[in-house]
Amino acid sequence: MDVDLAIRMWEGHGQCQVCTSPGHRGHKGRLERSGPSLMQPAGDLLSHEHSAGMKTLLLTLVLLGLVAALQAQDPLSLQPEEPDITGKWYMKAIVTNRNMTQSPRLAFPLTVTAQGDVNFETRITFMWRGGCHKNTLRFQKTRDPSVYMFWNLTRIHIEKLSVKGHYICYAEHQLLFGENLHMGYLLGRTPEENPKALEEFRKFAQRKRFPQEKIVIPEQREHCVPKRGHGSRDPHFLPLGQAAEDI
Repeated sequence: MDVDLAIRMWEGHGQCQVCTSPGHRGHKGRLERSGPSLMQPAGDLLSHEHSAGMKTLLLTLVLLGLVAALQAQDPLSLQPEEPDITGKWYMKAIVTNRNMTQSPRLAFPLTVTAQGDVNFETRITFMWRGGCHKNTLRFQKTRDPSVYMFWNLTRIHIEKLSVKGHYICYAEHQLLFGENLHMGYLLGRTPEENPKALEEFRKFAQRKRFPQEKIVIPEQREHCVPKRGHGSRDPHFLPLGQAAEDI
């Protein structure tokens, strides 16, 4: 409470001319102690206000600290990251639970384009029985930003690696008669080999219980050149397992 305000409140009431704490000297240089002391209840009030103010200050500091901590976190760590899958990709390594040990193996660039908000289209080129073939695959987003669906039979999981411009694509495909096909791909934005990305892919294969000997590292080619006597055509859709097995 303001001291001048206390003086004005008590002036003319026969109590004192200077309302201050006991022992304060008045206008004439003597101690004035007439009437009950106003400063005791005022002190209690100030103490209460001080305590409430401290609590408010502490709460404010805690809230500010919490906000600062949340802002300091990477926003992507608070929610699943939606990978940028559009553009040109190179298939640098392949692993599957089926036999893919035949050689040679050739890989050609694939292109992913967005078709609206939830649909994507992938154009692939592969060599099959000596001929060059092109195909278009369409898949859709799911509620999980890192999972896509293809023909309602194949779940495609996208995992971003620590190496810039590299992802792992893991496909779970349901074949006829209840058989399942599991495949993993190492995808990169450039065709050059990256040992660190390949090492992460090997760890992924081990985590998914793929034998290391089933990992195939194909030779990168920008364009497909058919063997003599074979032309290029756009075939009808080939089963995922067959197209992947005969790259």
